[in-house]
Amino acid sequence: MKTFTLKRGDTLPVLRVGLYDPPPSGPPGTTGPRHDLSGSSGWKLYVWLSTGTKLTRTMEVAPLEVGDSYPYQLLYPWVPEDWDEVGANGLTGGLILSPDPLLIGEVGHRMEYEVTAPSGRVLTFPNHGFDTLLIGPDIL
Repeated sequence: MKTFTLKRGDTLPVLRVGLYDPPPSGPPGTTGPRHDLSGSSGWKLYVWLSTGTKLTRTMEVAPLEVGDSYPYQLLYPWVPEDWDEVGANGLTGGLILSPDPLLIGEVGHRMEYEVTAPSGRVLTFPNHGFDTLLIGPDIL
C-alpha cells in the first residue's frame, strides 16, 4: 500500500497511480504485474474520510514515464473545490473535516481505485488493503 501526502489546500502534486494485478500466488499485500489499462473506462478514485464519508472523483488515464512496462497510469489533478465542504453525493469538496482536525496534526484517509474493464467488469485496486491519503496541516 502507498501513502500520498498533501498539505491542506494544496492542488499539487497530482495523484498518480500505477495499478498492479494480484500475484498469481503469494501472501496478501504482494503485487503481481502492472495492470494494463488499455481499453478500460470509468476510472474512479474513492476516498474514505476518517468520519466514514465516502468521496468519489473521476480519474484520468495518462502516459507513464519513459521506461515503464505498460503505457498508462491513472491520475487525479486535485482542484481547489476539493477543499470545500462536502457536496451532494460526495462528488465535490470534503477533504476538510469539521471541526477541522488539521489544526492538531495530520489526518489519514483510505483510498482505492476502480477501473471498468473492456468487458464491462469492475476491478478495484489495490487488491488487498488500501492506499492512504495523508493530509498535513498548513500554517496559513
